[in-house]
Amino acid sequence: MNRRTLVFILVGVALLLIGATIKSGWLYLVASFLFGIAVVGILAGWIAVRKITITRDAPAEAFEGKPFNVSLRLNNGGRFTRRLIMIDDLQFRSGRRQGPLARARQQRAEFREFIRTGKALDATERAGDDDPTLIVVEELPPGELEVDYQMSAPKRGVYPPARLRVASGGVLGSAEMRKVRSATHGMTIFPTVFPLDSFRFDPRAELAATEAIESSRKGIGNDYYGIREYSPGDSLRHVHWRSSARMGKLIVKEYEQELRPSAAIVLALCRPEFGSPSRNSLEDGLRAAASIISLQESLGSLPMVVHPGGGGFEAAAPPTAFGCYELLARYQAPESPAGTGPAALSSSTLARAIADALDAIIPGSAMIVVTNAPPLEAAASLEMFGDIPAGSMVLVLDDSYGPRWEDSWLDEAPWLAAFAGLNMNLYAVVAGREMRRCLSEPLNTIG
Repeated sequence: MNRRTLVFILVGVALLLIGATIKSGWLYLVASFLFGIAVVGILAGWIAVRKITITRDAPAEAFEGKPFNVSLRLNNGGRFTRRLIMIDDLQFRSGRRQGPLARARQQRAEFREFIRTGKALDATERAGDDDPTLIVVEELPPGELEVDYQMSAPKRGVYPPARLRVASGGVLGSAEMRKVRSATHGMTIFPTVFPLDSFRFDPRAELAATEAIESSRKGIGNDYYGIREYSPGDSLRHVHWRSSARMGKLIVKEYEQELRPSAAIVLALCRPEFGSPSRNSLEDGLRAAASIISLQESLGSLPMVVHPGGGGFEAAAPPTAFGCYELLARYQAPESPAGTGPAALSSSTLARAIADALDAIIPGSAMIVVTNAPPLEAAASLEMFGDIPAGSMVLVLDDSYGPRWEDSWLDEAPWLAAFAGLNMNLYAVVAGREMRRCLSEPLNTIG
């Protein structure tokens, strides 16, 4: 039952009460007519959504923000044609809807920010996961009907099976009856991968060009691992043409890495204080990590990934880049102990992450630390360990996602002096700057 049905019923009740007061027969007639429309609409809507089964076919993995194809197979098991069937794909809708009062407050806050800074909120920041994909089927005859459309995920993560809400407006749209169906499997959404021109993994040595490394390893050192759907950037040498012809889309072969990881990427990202649900220091830190992993894969190897788990930090060495991306998709920020502030949590988390990484990495490996800890706390955490392996630190500045941040502050960066003498290249990711630029221009250079 929708609001329109409720309005019909309430108006009918009001007319009945007025008619009983003034002894008016025509008001009884109008009220009966409204009740009749509501009852017939509810009955027609209930019949329309009965015996409709839905099968949803979508990829199990995708990247956030990139459209992917979804196919619905609708089966009308009844005898009659169903008309004006509406299907809401609620795959990326949160369980809690934003009320009108909360939306009004958000719009007022956005307007105040626009007046103060003169910058309108980006559409990607305003868009949330509250907008379903609506599919309208004008006629659904007995049998099967296939509907194709595209969706995109607003944010990385592991999503449960999609909920599909089937609705019919009944007669003249006087009532709307809904039933909810569920898909068979969920989806894993990877962080966005930005193409990088360069990134210094180890300040002690420069990596060779991509073509040279691929040539030296061509035909050796790779064990067959499996197949997956083609993604932009994959080499056409790895296309599995038989599977591609059979499935009607490009399929590529994956190989197992025999080389031991020559670098470790340490993820020490805590819950952010600023930003939107999809654009904040934690999410952009994971996007930076995914971009670095992609670059290293193109150079012939994959890093070890040190991430939160088991009450501390765990080290994993997935054989494929997609295995690394899945760790990023499942990333959960460490919980804050009682009585600690964000800065103290970030500092203790980073120190614990570095300690666990030092126990896991191979001697001589480079270490890339990605953290949204405050810069001074990050420098103090590095100094605790003395002579740490050479590498790079990516600081995702949480303050840059706040309302008072000025772009010119990064050029001044008074905390840069705290990193003097540390064996680390330093990069900064800030809101509003292109990721490629952030990861290609170090704030200092060691080696």
